[in-house]
Amino acid sequence: CVERTEAMVVALLGVLKAGAAYVPLDATYPKERLAYMLEGTGAPVVVTQAGLEDVLPEYAGQRVRLDTDAKVLSGYPVESLGSMSAAGQLAYVLYTSGSTGRPKGVAVTHASAVAFLKWATGTFTPEQLKGVLAATSLNFDLSVFEVFAPLVSGGTVVVAQNALALAGLKEAQRVTLLNTVPSAVAELVRSGGIPSSVETVNLAGEALPNRLVQALYALPQVKEVNNLYGPTEDTTYSTHARVERGAKMEPRIGRPLEGTQAYVLDAKGQPVPEGVPGELYLGGEGLARGYLGQPGLTAERFVPDGFSERAGARLYRTGDKVRWGRDGSLEYLGRMDFQVKVRGFRIELGEVEAALAALPSIRDVVVVVREDAPGDKRLVAYVVAHAGQTVEATSLRSALKGRLPEYMVPSAFVVLEALPLNANGKVDRKALPKPEAGAERTRVYVAPRTETEEVLANLWAQVLGVKQVGIEDSFFELGGHSLLATQAVSRIRTAFNVELPLRALFEAPTVAELAQKVESGRRATITTLVKQARTGQEPLSFAQQRLWFLDQLQPGSAFYNLPAAVRLSGPLDVEALRRTFDELVRRHESLRTSFPVRDGQPMQVVVPAAHSILESEDLAALPVAEREADAQRRAQWESQRPFDLAQGPLFRAKLLRLSATEHVLVLVMHHTISDGWSMGVLVKELGALYGAFTQGHASPLPELPVQYADYATWQRGWPGGRDVLHAAADGMAGGAGALQRAAGHQRGNAHRGPQPDGTGGPHRLLRQHAGAAHAGGGEALLPAGAGPGA
Repeated sequence: CVERTEAMVVALLGVLKAGAAYVPLDATYPKERLAYMLEGTGAPVVVTQAGLEDVLPEYAGQRVRLDTDAKVLSGYPVESLGSMSAAGQLAYVLYTSGSTGRPKGVAVTHASAVAFLKWATGTFTPEQLKGVLAATSLNFDLSVFEVFAPLVSGGTVVVAQNALALAGLKEAQRVTLLNTVPSAVAELVRSGGIPSSVETVNLAGEALPNRLVQALYALPQVKEVNNLYGPTEDTTYSTHARVERGAKMEPRIGRPLEGTQAYVLDAKGQPVPEGVPGELYLGGEGLARGYLGQPGLTAERFVPDGFSERAGARLYRTGDKVRWGRDGSLEYLGRMDFQVKVRGFRIELGEVEAALAALPSIRDVVVVVREDAPGDKRLVAYVVAHAGQTVEATSLRSALKGRLPEYMVPSAFVVLEALPLNANGKVDRKALPKPEAGAERTRVYVAPRTETEEVLANLWAQVLGVKQVGIEDSFFELGGHSLLATQAVSRIRTAFNVELPLRALFEAPTVAELAQKVESGRRATITTLVKQARTGQEPLSFAQQRLWFLDQLQPGSAFYNLPAAVRLSGPLDVEALRRTFDELVRRHESLRTSFPVRDGQPMQVVVPAAHSILESEDLAALPVAEREADAQRRAQWESQRPFDLAQGPLFRAKLLRLSATEHVLVLVMHHTISDGWSMGVLVKELGALYGAFTQGHASPLPELPVQYADYATWQRGWPGGRDVLHAAADGMAGGAGALQRAAGHQRGNAHRGPQPDGTGGPHRLLRQHAGAAHAGGGEALLPAGAGPGA
């Protein structure tokens, strides 16, 4: 019962070194479930930490507390105890969901675990296993690979609370291999959270879409993507396939591991031909002993192997429907029963239904998995109450939380008068209605009272797909689940620049409760932003780093250009305008910044202002009818001309002269050095400087106390460093999708080309903003969503 920390790995090694078997107890599980597991295993010792003891049920055995007992433990010998375990002895017991309404403990021996690790270290090199992320709960078999494969090959285990916490992990750049479920990796790809050190990605636990594989291969660091399949009853993985870059077909689950036998059999237990669906049976070295304390269930699922000459050989009936391909690989087709996988979690729908059916108010129940939005699988429970009884989603969810792990509690509950039946009298699952978003709200709507509550309510509405969220509404009652909770926490970090752990949302599930935690986090002390000495190799801000990364994926793209083309009507002092731009470039380092790569990492390099940035072209010699069209074409071309981030400059200004009193000014900046806020700063200062220079005065703007490079350095030095800020600051630009929308907004609203009537032209803007800029004192330009707070 240890949280996912380094202590967790130490505890496992200590248990195995002592010759015992470990049984993970998740601190988030209900006490009833933990009591069932402790009773079923008869474990004489629980290894825990002082802060977690309250989650344990009553327990008569010995407790070892890794933190408060550290002094006592340090007095024990550290030398090897010698061989304490036989090959056939248990190494661990993992409890999985059970169709009978109770979890079942899969008992795996040292022989099976060693056979699996022998395959793992023979398939993946020590270089690949140099740093493996351990983000899967010990209750699930993926953790066996994550913890032990790197350790037995001399590598490092990098521990995280979950895979989606990788982006904010201090040791993220030590991870070379990522081993998790497709839904988690899809979210990491979407948010740009896969570190540049990750070269190998192993995916298992869910169907793997080819579009995700190719999205991974689009990342410059990813060299290998593997599709893995296997039940806990066969020690983590049973089949393996390396998915090729550029593949067109959906990935198959591959061929059996060395030492594993796979058979595709029909209902009579006979092999089926190539291409014909059947049930997958597994045998070989990785097979578990069976289910702890359940001989009847063991005999039902672990059947005699009629294809082996070895006495006592068995096969495990997986319940998975597959077929052989022509190349000798297996194609996964689905389940033959009601076991499902949701976000990588193996769930027996029968266990969830049994827990609901045990409630006195429920007459009928059916639980299904729905995917009403692409990639958003969720459990939905349909219930019918006894006559005269009323049921509410809140009470049902509360009751289940006392019996089931969070991942097994349905995201939505739908109350029906009767379950729809087909002609055979069975439940017609296709006729079950889609849950209405937000239909479970039982509380009266209470509007947000503060700005923080308003931002949170809007954020939840976007994540959950509901129209309105009140401050008393619960995230989970509105359809939230763990994956959506991770998205919500990530957006909270971005919106408030505050670090909240995922558990904060589970502890404070309403807007009002979570707003208090956000405000507490915002009051935390932040270091002062001050000017830093220049080294010539300043770090990128996290937002700049994201944009640089996107540029590597699609080099030569103009997608992140921020253009503005406006009309100047009336007499123009071109020399004053040229001096204006020279001064803007001098006072703002962002306008003189480029991002060359040194030792494989991008650097922020600020160069001196060497020449005037303003270029000009005279179109006055063209016929009047052609000038406007030519000006529009040139403005369009300038706005779409890509920048070279490594070379610079990343700011262009071009003046198109149509006549003595008509000009078009085209401004283009790359998003790495500017954002929408910066456009406002630029226009204000342009007005102040132009007004002063036309009158023969010096610049009215004071020198800037800090520049954006100072901000980037300051950002990386906030309390907790990268561990705290990566997810928040790297998301300042709002994610790739938000960046694209922002860039599109700039193109749609700023890039309007020459305006025939001259309304809104910079002559008017220059005069309008001159006084405001002078009074305001000036601000540094803020690249890539840094926001006015910088």
